[in-house]
Amino acid sequence: MFMVSNRVLATKILRDLRRRTTQVAAVAVTVLLGVLLFVATYDSFRNLETSYQQTYARLHFADFTATGGNPARIADALRGAPGVARVAVRTQADTAMSIGGTKLLGRIVGLTGPAGVNEISLAAGRLPDPAHPDEVVVEHHAAQTFGLHVGSQVRTFDGTSWHTVTVSGIAWSSEYLWPARSRQEVLGDPHGFAVVFAPQPEVTRLSGRAGPDQTLVEMNSGATASERDQVTRLLRDAGALDVQTRADQPSNAALHEDLSGFSELAVAFPALFLVAAGVAEYVLITRLVLAERPIIGTLLAMGARRRTVVGHYVGYGLGMVLAGTVFGVLGGFLATSAVTAAYTEAVGIPDTVVEHRASTAIVAVLLGLLTGVAAGLAPAVAA
Repeated sequence: MFMVSNRVLATKILRDLRRRTTQVAAVAVTVLLGVLLFVATYDSFRNLETSYQQTYARLHFADFTATGGNPARIADALRGAPGVARVAVRTQADTAMSIGGTKLLGRIVGLTGPAGVNEISLAAGRLPDPAHPDEVVVEHHAAQTFGLHVGSQVRTFDGTSWHTVTVSGIAWSSEYLWPARSRQEVLGDPHGFAVVFAPQPEVTRLSGRAGPDQTLVEMNSGATASERDQVTRLLRDAGALDVQTRADQPSNAALHEDLSGFSELAVAFPALFLVAAGVAEYVLITRLVLAERPIIGTLLAMGARRRTVVGHYVGYGLGMVLAGTVFGVLGGFLATSAVTAAYTEAVGIPDTVVEHRASTAIVAVLLGLLTGVAAGLAPAVAA
């Protein structure tokens, strides 16, 4: 008899939901949008973080950038230290530039070689030819801003005279995934900053510097916190005037602030849709309970348990959100790839990693079902 009554109540739920197709569809679509947005944005947020890390690993992004002192001596002091994977020295100089008639304060960065740190990834062209000393590689944000291509010319000032150099290639750099000059100029005018890369001897000539002024250190992936602290001490003890960690590197810091905002939106924005769906569902079930008070009284008078009545009206809530939750998760999987690809292309990240995580889908299903249960529980208990 208990099983028959349950089947009867389930049939009643389906019949009542069909009679309210428009209202039920509105709730289901709202839940679908909330679940879809959660899966797409949260998985995209995780994918962006993974994409950054893959680019950093592939291009050997420095964990420490030390400025000042004697870079050659500092590098010797770091080689062989526990946790250190690579050490390189280079020259970096901010100097006046002229690009297509626009004068700006640009930056010339020395290439550390294929086995160095902070390597670049070519998007077009080639690396400078040692037989042609007046060649440079332009960072791709600057190339887009100024419309530069292979064969374009850029003028640089060494403090005494101007030099005309030819663009041999356009490249991505792990240091400039976001083109920030410094922590204080994260959102500067894109026409006021440009980065070019050149072999170390060419950078010395174009900048007027006497030699390298930076030491770059890449740590092993398994390096411990104590090993990193020791490297910081070694750098300062060897004469480095300033030590910048990866966390404080301007581009990396800006991207992580952006990711932090993205992660908040990945939760807050879907929550708005789920709350709206919950309110609409609550109103709908409350009106249904008020209309069926005689039926509820009859069921209780005939011996139906209170938990059976509560479960019956909670079932309306689950029935409304079930389809929206399922299709929202499936749609979120499809949208994740598009959102991740669009973001990495907009920012200019050379590596795009798209992963679909089962944990995100499980959380999304629970959120959708929780919306149905929570919205239906209050009127169900009141019944």
